[in-house]
Amino acid sequence: MQLPKGIDIVLVVPLIEPTGSPVQYLDVEILAACVRSSGFSAALLDGQLHGLSVAESLEVAVQAQPALVYWHLPGRRQYQAVAGALAQPVDAAGIRMVAGGYFASRHSATILSAMDGLDAIVHNELEGPITSLLRGLARGDSWDESPGLAVRRGGMVVHNPPGRLLEDLDALPMAAEDLFHAGRFRSGQKVLINRGCNSNCSYCGLQVPYRKAFTDSQGFWRSRSPRRIADEIEVYVTRHGIERFVFEAFVLFGYDKHGEDVIGGIVEEIELRRLEIEISFVTHPGALARNRHLLPQLRRAGLRDLYLGIDSGLERALRLYRVEFGISDIYAALDALHYYGIPFNVGFFFFDPYMTFHEVREQLAFLRSLRPYFGHMPQPYSFFLDQQLLGSALHLNSEMPLVAMLAADGLLVPTDPLAADPAARFADARTGRYYAAHRRLRRGEAFHAFRQISAPCVREAAFEELPLDVAEDLWEILAAHPEMSVDEAAAAAEERLRQRLEDSGKSAIEISEFAL
Repeated sequence: MQLPKGIDIVLVVPLIEPTGSPVQYLDVEILAACVRSSGFSAALLDGQLHGLSVAESLEVAVQAQPALVYWHLPGRRQYQAVAGALAQPVDAAGIRMVAGGYFASRHSATILSAMDGLDAIVHNELEGPITSLLRGLARGDSWDESPGLAVRRGGMVVHNPPGRLLEDLDALPMAAEDLFHAGRFRSGQKVLINRGCNSNCSYCGLQVPYRKAFTDSQGFWRSRSPRRIADEIEVYVTRHGIERFVFEAFVLFGYDKHGEDVIGGIVEEIELRRLEIEISFVTHPGALARNRHLLPQLRRAGLRDLYLGIDSGLERALRLYRVEFGISDIYAALDALHYYGIPFNVGFFFFDPYMTFHEVREQLAFLRSLRPYFGHMPQPYSFFLDQQLLGSALHLNSEMPLVAMLAADGLLVPTDPLAADPAARFADARTGRYYAAHRRLRRGEAFHAFRQISAPCVREAAFEELPLDVAEDLWEILAAHPEMSVDEAAAAAEERLRQRLEDSGKSAIEISEFAL
């Protein structure tokens, strides 16, 4: 593969799985379009899409002799993919190497210390810093003073001032289509709805960079206008025949009447233009419950499914997470989805480091109360219990405000931030033992047999809440025998599961066959 020589910037998405499907990174595609609209030439190089290793992508990029190569590192896997190739200075005279994306900006000092092949890391939103850097390089200015960059200076990693946050998102051009491929007919085309977040959830690091960089601001949420959003959707429908769209948003419905009006306006534009499309998005229960009245219009406009972050059934945990909703909002949102027959997936943290052993039982009771709200779903409730609810736990990252609290309370287990996310131990050791035993139980033969017998295509009422029954069995075993080992508790619960399967009409022979 070759790129035209002398272009200004090559934007590289590194390959992380030779057999994996390419993922759309909307922020990179918007960056490419923004660079071009500013008068610079840009090439997009997706190693995952083209099957190019990181070394091959680097070679192709350098051969084009650009002024700048940008590496997109939104997660640890992308960083680890490029770490070897960029550990040492790259033999490419005059070409600057920069990286950006959530993971890169989160660990800028550590990454720059470990990777001599990188000259800088971009913070926050990409368009302003990258276009400023390109202008500086074109003028021959001192490139390392460009706003929004982390750079090495005097043997130290320093952060330049952030520059200005783009307030008018309608000023952004439509995302570049260089990387468009047929897979988006199935996965959906992402469309930017809004950016930024005014919330301060303790389990989320997305808002932290904004708060660090723009200390005088309280609000970071900004939305595009409904007409511009609908214009973009219409282009994809007419030019490519796309029917499925994913609304890309930090906080879809916003925080007030303005956010509500934006979503209502998008729906009106879709209906006015008679666009036959499908829509999906992510939201939290409070926002969805507050905008329940929009669900019929969203349904008519093509809402096919959504992802609802219900987070926990414990008010104590919701307050710990500092989310802007409570248990009543969760029930209200689920009731609305069930009433209008809208399919959904859920985000949930069954375990958190402060969870007590008795709260395990409370969380199980909450999950049992949710079954009626899943009655319209094509899969049995046991599917959601097994895949999305019971085995879930809070996942930490270094930018979470909650991490500092865990460290202060002596619960944080330090890790190398470039190798692994931080981990925590449970404040209540009994919860930790339950967690370990439940994980072991879910890997056992009897649980494997249950999954085969209760596959989504076979809806049997006897199995709808069986994962909950088993989890409660385990809790009762450990409550009655607090000194029992993790292995013994898991084995005892597994024996009860076998008995429950046999009592439901499955013979021991059938169970053994499924377990093989």
